Amino acid sequence: MLEKIRKLRSNMAVYITSGVVCLLALFGIIVCISGIVSFTSAFDEMNSTTTFHMAYTAASLVNGDHIKAYLAGEEPEEYARTKRILDAYCHRMSVSLIYVIDVDQSDYERFVSVFNAVDNTVDDSNYVPWEIGYKRETTNEEYRKSYEALYAKEKEYATIYRLRPGNGLKPHITTIVPVTNSEGDVTALLCIQR
Repeated sequence: MLEKIRKLRSNMAVYITSGVVCLLALFGIIVCISGIVSFTSAFDEMNSTTTFHMAYTAASLVNGDHIKAYLAGEEPEEYARTKRILDAYCHRMSVSLIYVIDVDQSDYERFVSVFNAVDNTVDDSNYVPWEIGYKRETTNEEYRKSYEALYAKEKEYATIYRLRPGNGLKPHITTIVPVTNSEGDVTALLCIQR
């Protein structure tokens, strides 16, 4: 009988030790997953906030009162000066693209390029700058909804994560901010891609 109790105790010790080790391993896995999720979330928020500040600063360099004039070929000196500043800003901030677009507000499905600054050295991309007046379809529904919300002033900015963009493009985030005129109306959108 004493032998059975010792054996039972020994087996219980093994079971308890195994159970504690399993619980500790499970706890470790949960902590690791929680840490990864928290880090990723914080990193995404930091990237979004950083690119928002960059985009907001770049938007302040664009005269929102002259968007239509730029597209009509008016204000050529001011346009050229702003283009040079955006090109330098794109390079200094190490972003692959800065572009200003005039979106068709009837359905937000199309836009016209106003400014386009490209720095392919940032991420070994092969973007070709759009000329002023270049017309393009909106990339996808997420962009369309963001454009609409920004023109309606429902958002201060929008950040779109493209982890698998396709067409040979590299993963990136695009932060979009409104360009406003002197009355506070949104006349265009400025996008920064990192």
